[in-house]
Amino acid sequence: MKSDKLKAILMSIFFFLIITSYYVIKPVRNSLITAVLGTNAMATLNIALIFVITICVLIYNYILGKFKKSKVIAGAYLFFISNLILFWGLHKFHDQAGVENISGVFLQLFPNFDYIMGVCFFLWVGAYNVIIVSIFFTFCNDIFTSENGKKYYALIGAGGVIGGVAGSEISSFFVKFLGSTNLLMISAAILSGCLIIIMIIFSMLKSENRYDQLMNRIIQTGEKPSTLDAIKVFKKNKYAFLIAQMILLLTMMATLLSFVFSYQTELEIVVEEKEIIQSLSGKYQEYSKVTYGLESDNTFIEYLNGLNGDFKIEKLPDGLKKLFLSRGKKLKQEKATAFWARFHKYMGYLSIFIQVFLTKFINTRYGIPFSVFLLPLVFLFGSLSMCVVLNLSMIWWISLFQFGIGYSIFQSSKEQLFLPAGEEVKYRAKSVIDSVVVRGADAISSMIFHILISLLALSYKSLVLCCVILCIPLINVLIKLKKHYYQLLLTNNVE
Repeated sequence: MKSDKLKAILMSIFFFLIITSYYVIKPVRNSLITAVLGTNAMATLNIALIFVITICVLIYNYILGKFKKSKVIAGAYLFFISNLILFWGLHKFHDQAGVENISGVFLQLFPNFDYIMGVCFFLWVGAYNVIIVSIFFTFCNDIFTSENGKKYYALIGAGGVIGGVAGSEISSFFVKFLGSTNLLMISAAILSGCLIIIMIIFSMLKSENRYDQLMNRIIQTGEKPSTLDAIKVFKKNKYAFLIAQMILLLTMMATLLSFVFSYQTELEIVVEEKEIIQSLSGKYQEYSKVTYGLESDNTFIEYLNGLNGDFKIEKLPDGLKKLFLSRGKKLKQEKATAFWARFHKYMGYLSIFIQVFLTKFINTRYGIPFSVFLLPLVFLFGSLSMCVVLNLSMIWWISLFQFGIGYSIFQSSKEQLFLPAGEEVKYRAKSVIDSVVVRGADAISSMIFHILISLLALSYKSLVLCCVILCIPLINVLIKLKKHYYQLLLTNNVE
């Protein structure tokens, strides 16, 4: 039907907008780790994120049982758009600290405001990424039948892949002119486009007399999937359990390497004192000793320049020291945002190249188990290389290929592992793997980080060594998974 094709195109644009908006703010989140929070905080927040997402899911399920689906879907997007605007306003106010006297007082009253905001934003982005995509695919499953899903989900998924590149391009380009904070408003504007598509889809469903059946009703308790029932599937289905083990180990390795990547950016992205002075000179010339406690009538820029080679942050008056350090963090965040935006941009282009030119060829020529095995190979050789040489350039290239293959060949192959499995594995076990297993792996990796780095004070190469060790059980799991996969194909007579 033409209407189904049109809905598929609209949902592809919908998914494009969601992923674009996420990739616009993802470099901002990463830059907060680099410039404000630090890698130690990232490890702790990964654990906290599990509880935050669990609470959000419980609240979301409660709302589903109280309001009509149409209101829940539209309301969720309005809620996240308003959140982005709120974060933008708070960050904007903090960015102006020192421009007005009230902001100077604000900095003194809330010296850790940027850290608190960084924690809140990191947790919010983590929950936002999970919930907004989950709501989207729930909407998709309502609109399309199983038969239509096979036809159109590839098109919808393509929108997400292109959105990842578009979001990275937008953040990479605009951060130079608008700064990190204003990327939040760009993301909110992009996400607002989803509301237009939601209204169009609702209108189409009404014209087909399907709106009341699908959207104008409240979800009943019996319709909600039980997580406990889904977990039980792993006890009786070894194939599902092997897939879960594979995802657990791969996610743990990816998270451990992300800690190393984050730490190296902290070390190697630096801001010189002269850069801070230069950035202050254009905005704060008019402020005198009244605001910053200087001992002369000179503006503080003249004061800073007058120190010349004797410049030391410790010698600055308290008010000026706080402003100087705050501005230094902000400049480091801007540099880090630009760095992460470039990384995500190149990663997106590499993923598209591999997806278009290599994925289908490798899957058909060598089979799905071989395609799945490529990502662990990247982890193994990459980790061994970093055991020898560990710097930002090395981990940049390794992570680029890791994510490039992960978002293309591996993602496609992983989904195809579920095809010969039964309905319980496809719909119950898969939901647990995509949420509980992935977040659980993040939490386990964070605990390993705190034991090795925080408690035992080992070097970050110890995390790389852990990745090498994890490859051993992973290879064993993949060998068993390959055997079960081909057995299922023979049993189901699937080619």
